[in-house]
Amino acid sequence: MKNKKVLVADRSETCNMLVEYYLKTAWVDKNNITLVNDWVQALEVAKKELFDLIILSPYKLWMDAVELATEIKSQHKENPPKIIEFTSGAVWYKPQAVFDTFIFKPTTAEIFSERLSEVLGSDEEKE
Repeated sequence: MKNKKVLVADRSETCNMLVEYYLKTAWVDKNNITLVNDWVQALEVAKKELFDLIILSPYKLWMDAVELATEIKSQHKENPPKIIEFTSGAVWYKPQAVFDTFIFKPTTAEIFSERLSEVLGSDEEKE
C-alpha cells in the first residue's frame, strides 16, 4: 500500500491524525496522505487529484456524506476512488452503495488495516 494516494476528510484534527497514524501502520507512505478538515476542501482536492482511497467522516447530515461520495466518484468515472466511511453512527448506520466499506469509531489499527486490505487488496510493497 506504500504507493496508494489517500485523502482523509474529518473535521477533527485529532481524528485526522489518528487516521494518518493508522494509514502509516498499514504501510501507506506519509507523502501520499492528504488531510483536510472539511468537505468543501475534500471535494476541491478530489476534483484536482486522483486518489486510490478517500476516507470520509460524516459530521453533517447523513445524506451529505452520500452526496459528497457520489459527487467525488462522478468526477472520476473511468477510475473512481474507493471510499470508506469512518463513522461513529453505529446505531443508525445503513450501508450505502456509494461507500466501498465502513469503519466504526472507535477502532484499532488492526481493524483499520484489515478494512484497507479488503478495499485496496493486498500489497507486496510492505518491505
